[in-house]
Amino acid sequence: MYHGAVFEINKGILDKMNNHQSFKRSRAAMFPTAFISLFCALLVLTAVSGCRRASEDQSITVGAILPLTGNGAKYGEAARKGIELAREETNSRNRIRGKMLNVVYEDSQGDPRRAVDAFRKLASVDRVPAVIGDLFSSATLAVAPLANESRVVLLSPTSSAPELTGEIGRAHV
Repeated sequence: MYHGAVFEINKGILDKMNNHQSFKRSRAAMFPTAFISLFCALLVLTAVSGCRRASEDQSITVGAILPLTGNGAKYGEAARKGIELAREETNSRNRIRGKMLNVVYEDSQGDPRRAVDAFRKLASVDRVPAVIGDLFSSATLAVAPLANESRVVLLSPTSSAPELTGEIGRAHV
């Protein structure tokens, strides 16, 4: 019941914002800005978590699962550019605890099965402490149980399925 009330309030606010002239910018123009903000939040989470899976060398690696090919490629490419901009800025200014930030990208093509394969690679082979993506709710819902099981932080800036705020999304999503 609580989630429904929050959703209704947020929906009302979003409706007002969408009707206001200053918010009529295209979603594509706001996409990189949203990613930079969310990526910075991920950096804080990574730093606070102690980076338990980070290499002992001078870098921290996080993963990104994006639709880099297929029907959602233009969104995936915009997201990749936003992430790269944030990574470059972080590395040129202050780094994270003196360590360079690296991002390993995996292509989901917007497909839940490919997203699961990509997540498994990032979690087991690359051993990343956090993953950005996927952009599509169907792929994020497929990956979320694996993120909870492997205790990897999963941050999806655009997935909006209501199930992500329920039991499946409580731990690490």
